Amino acid sequence: MSNVAVAVSSPASYQATYWLALALTPGLGPTRIKKLIEHYGTAERVFYASLTELEAMGMRAVSAQSLATGKSLELAQQECLKAAEAGAKIISLSDPEYPPRLKEIYDPPVILFVKGSVEVLAQPGIAMVGTRHPTPYGSGRAPLHRPRRARPGDHQWISARLRYRVASRCRRCQRQNHRCARHRN
Repeated sequence: MSNVAVAVSSPASYQATYWLALALTPGLGPTRIKKLIEHYGTAERVFYASLTELEAMGMRAVSAQSLATGKSLELAQQECLKAAEAGAKIISLSDPEYPPRLKEIYDPPVILFVKGSVEVLAQPGIAMVGTRHPTPYGSGRAPLHRPRRARPGDHQWISARLRYRVASRCRRCQRQNHRCARHRN
């Protein structure tokens, strides 16, 4: 294991730091991270594996070296500090606060950065994910989803991670319905 100490405020955030380190490791995606966790039992135990053990599992050399040398853990510590400064909480896939419904999707993210109320994530909602460069079709479709899905009085929140024109159209739709994650009634 590397010589990087993990200093955090709670056991859940302690584990999240290791999950974040795995997520920041070059060449590791959610599927490979989950396979590592299945093999080693916890995210922390992955960091006790030797370079040879990691490479024997079929991991690319750059990924194994980043884990074995502690580089991934150092990056995770830096991100944890930035998140704390921004008032965000880091939630890992193994955290009890991780949204149960999100775990059910095909390839759930292993780490969530949450700023604000974590409880909102457990409520029914609609997430709209877009692109920085929407097509004219995408720009035209964004407002069409609003009337059927989010009406005034619905107990839904809308999380929008959209850019440029699609983002502005989505926010306009949210304001018309007076419900969204940032402007809860």
